[in-house]
Amino acid sequence: MEKVLVLMSTYNGESYLDEQLNSIFNQEGVDVDLYIRDDGSTDKTLDIIRNWQKKGNINFYQGENLRPAKSFMNLISNSGGYKYYALSDQDDFWKKNKLITALSAIKEKNNTEPTLYYSMSTITDEKLQKLDKSDIEKKYTFAESLVRNNAQGATMVFNDSMIELIKSHIPLQLDMHDSWIYSVAKGVGANIIYDYDSYMYYRQHNNNVIGKGEKDVGLFKKIKRKLTLTHENKGLRYENVIEMYKGYYNFMSPQDKKVLLKVLNYKKNIITKIMVVTDTDINTGSILRKISFAYDIFFELF
Repeated sequence: MEKVLVLMSTYNGESYLDEQLNSIFNQEGVDVDLYIRDDGSTDKTLDIIRNWQKKGNINFYQGENLRPAKSFMNLISNSGGYKYYALSDQDDFWKKNKLITALSAIKEKNNTEPTLYYSMSTITDEKLQKLDKSDIEKKYTFAESLVRNNAQGATMVFNDSMIELIKSHIPLQLDMHDSWIYSVAKGVGANIIYDYDSYMYYRQHNNNVIGKGEKDVGLFKKIKRKLTLTHENKGLRYENVIEMYKGYYNFMSPQDKKVLLKVLNYKKNIITKIMVVTDTDINTGSILRKISFAYDIFFELF
């Protein structure tokens, strides 16, 4: 059986961690090792991990609280020696064929080339009762990946060539690890596989507003939520663009280089801002997203 290293970041995950670990080690057709970075938990998370160490192949270490994006990138930077890697959240639940399905898809490609797989997920409540299916609109272009994300980290599986590319430039600042990984894959021309089937339950906690619940939220609340997140994450997407330029510019196609430089230089004047907002390659999707993106650009919140 093929061996897969699953990378998990934990933080105060005592409520659902047992269930998720059980689903990971019940994967069919693969041999699973688990590598955990605990992001400064203060509950019983570490006790649960130590207990599972007696039953499964688990290594873990604890660090300062970096939040999920940096915690996962720290895990990736410390990983190596495997052919396949998968990312995992601490509170989901995987179907038994999640990993073997991803590996089969990756093997259909040239197995030596950098390859990233991701899929749909099934959104559930705390008790794993189905609420909805997450949406993958399409495989984003590189330009689109700079401004929005469509690849859920917890569904990602990639090969050793891909992780080496990711490790070649670990960004100092980033908004989310999954959007970064997708942008890297797209920017360097890696194989990207998107699967419209779901192999995991994406558990929503009491106060989360996502998936089906998000569709039922009024326009005013959506706008208010967006403005709050924008100000909290001010400039992080732009930092991603800077880091992308530093790490991967030389690997990009002429078209992707052009759009990267356009976004990189958007702050120069009003003309450069208009050029970015009106660029047809940077498709932000819905009217609300277009307005939101324009707001971020003109007020330099992107």
